[in-house]
Amino acid sequence: MEARQCCALTARWCPTPTFRRYALNAVRHNADVRWLMATRATTQRSVTPDTVLKRLPPRLRACVDVGVLGQEPVDLVVFETGEGHVVTSKDLQKALAQRAESRARLVVVGYDFTEEARVLVGAQGGLLFSERSFFGWTDERWNAVRQR
Repeated sequence: MEARQCCALTARWCPTPTFRRYALNAVRHNADVRWLMATRATTQRSVTPDTVLKRLPPRLRACVDVGVLGQEPVDLVVFETGEGHVVTSKDLQKALAQRAESRARLVVVGYDFTEEARVLVGAQGGLLFSERSFFGWTDERWNAVRQR
C-alpha cells in the first residue's frame, strides 16, 4: 500500500512507494548519528588570548583556561563536532594543513581527542582543551566503533 505525502516542490499530494518511505524514515532516524560524526574544524590564525573565548561556541568556553595561553597570539583550531564525537589524528592533520607555517602557539579545542591526536598536538608544542577527556580512545578503536 502506498502512502500519500505532500511533495515539497509542487505542494501536491503524491504517492510515495513503500520502499522509499522506509528509506526516508531510516535517513531521518540516522540523521542525528551522521551529524554526530561530522568533523568540522575552524582554523583561526594569530588570535589574541583575550579574544579566544569570544571565538568559541558557548558549550566549549567552559573547558578553556585563558590564563594558560599567555600574552602572545595563538593559532586556534576549533572542532565543532557533535557530542560524543572523538577527533582523530586524521581529522587533526587535515585541520593543521590549513595552518601552514606559523610560529604562533597552537591551541586546539574540541569535545574529545584520540591518543594519537593528543600526541600530535603535544609534538607541536600546542595546548589541547577538551570538554571530555577519556584517555582510552585510539584512532583504531574509534574507527571500529564508528563502523558498527
